[in-house]
Amino acid sequence: MAKGPKIGKLLLMSIAVIASCLAAVWLWKGKDLSAWLNEQPQGPEYVINNYGPDIKSVATSKGLKTSYFMALCMLECGGRKPAPSRYEKHIFNRLMDVKTGQRESYELVKTEDLKNANGSAIKNLASSWGPFQVMGYKVVAHGILIKELRGPNGVKHGIDWIESEYGKLLQEDRFKDAFHFHNAGRVMPKKGGVRTHYKSYVSDGMKWMTYFEEQGY
Repeated sequence: MAKGPKIGKLLLMSIAVIASCLAAVWLWKGKDLSAWLNEQPQGPEYVINNYGPDIKSVATSKGLKTSYFMALCMLECGGRKPAPSRYEKHIFNRLMDVKTGQRESYELVKTEDLKNANGSAIKNLASSWGPFQVMGYKVVAHGILIKELRGPNGVKHGIDWIESEYGKLLQEDRFKDAFHFHNAGRVMPKKGGVRTHYKSYVSDGMKWMTYFEEQGY
């Protein structure tokens, strides 16, 4: 006789869960998840609140300057959490050329690396992820998975990659070169203008470093 109320309670709970799922589907119908992520509030306070403790912990353990990573996070994702991804079609096309054998390699990615990758997987490789917006294809040779860049330990994996890729610049306090390398794949050119996505990227990074240092980072 006691089973009746229990079954009834479970039935009500099931109905509630189904109703919640249906409501969520209705609310998100026609919405662009990427657009929603990009619309999330951003600013230095969000970098501090969303990523500050993790950045400080990981950077300090490696003997690296915390304010650099705080500034980089501000430049790349504005402190949004979760950080939106950024797809780059020209990178996708180059990787597809590698997969089909029209190109021997692209940086460290070779045809062998892409033999089992479908279009969706290559699109992920052609996108940047996590608080530091590290390109997916760049972590292949480092044994880091894309899901790790965008997961709860994204700060650690991002800093691990940065340290292995251009950590020497950070150890030598060459922060202008470090910002330029992160965005353009090379240090500041000795002649000519910067090669970053936008011209003030490096100068903005240096300004944000000063700001975060004043906040205790």
